[in-house]
Amino acid sequence: FICQKEAFIRAAQAKFAAFPAAKENEPFLTNGTVIPILGEPKTVSLFTTVLYESVSIAGDTLAIAVRPNAKPEHAVFLLESYLKRECTAKITAVCRREFPRFAAVKPDLIFPKITMRRMTSRYGSCNASKCAVTFNTVLYHMPESLMEYVVCHEFSHFFVQNHSEAFYRRLSYFLPDWQERKQGLAFFCSKYPQIWEL
Repeated sequence: FICQKEAFIRAAQAKFAAFPAAKENEPFLTNGTVIPILGEPKTVSLFTTVLYESVSIAGDTLAIAVRPNAKPEHAVFLLESYLKRECTAKITAVCRREFPRFAAVKPDLIFPKITMRRMTSRYGSCNASKCAVTFNTVLYHMPESLMEYVVCHEFSHFFVQNHSEAFYRRLSYFLPDWQERKQGLAFFCSKYPQIWEL
């Protein structure tokens, strides 16, 4: 049985290796930390302010202004709020762009409810019966080509609700290069493991 499932087991091992555990009692966001946003690496610059807290991007710099004596995790909270505000629209736009191809094959399919939330071991999930798709907030960090892979993967579950050969045939129909993109996703997450700590 193990020999028959070797490819699946190795793929699962590689997937979970990309989800490192956060280090306890160690602040994640520090000056010089590199975080990709929509695939572009940004270097964190933390500073204090007595007026308004803020998060902004200027070139390759991700500037986070916090009040004096703020806890280290507060900078993470500010960044999460910023990413939700600025990047959710991008992911929704990718969904709206890809959806017509799926609806053309299944005319009764309606555009699903799209939600974002932090997940620890998946990039997304599809509830076909409720016509709803949830994406991991980790997508905020990824380039558009990897977002497209995750979106097409989840949308393919409207046709096949498991990961059988039929599912991958369907995914191949909508995204012929999905395997290359899946490898790109694994490489991206191994290059920036810190994105799983947010």
